[in-house]
Amino acid sequence: PSRSHAGGHDAAESYTRLDAEIKGYEAGKPGNRLFFLSVPPAVFGAVAEMVSAHGRAAAGGVCLAFAPGETGFGCGEGGAARG
Repeated sequence: PSRSHAGGHDAAESYTRLDAEIKGYEAGKPGNRLFFLSVPPAVFGAVAEMVSAHGRAAAGGVCLAFAPGETGFGCGEGGAARG
């Protein structure tokens, strides 16, 4: 399902809550995650780092984050970030 999540762009607890909500949808199975970051360019880096640190897909899943006008930022198994 497509959802939005509001929270502080630099607040780790916000991303931890988001991760818990997504895990509820995944029901213990590895899932693929796509984050569309509708954030100002000035905070894109901080948000991408928080997604990488607190919103990664479990082993076997893929996590990608995109923002309008920005390059893609991916985080995959093991949390390796790639641009």
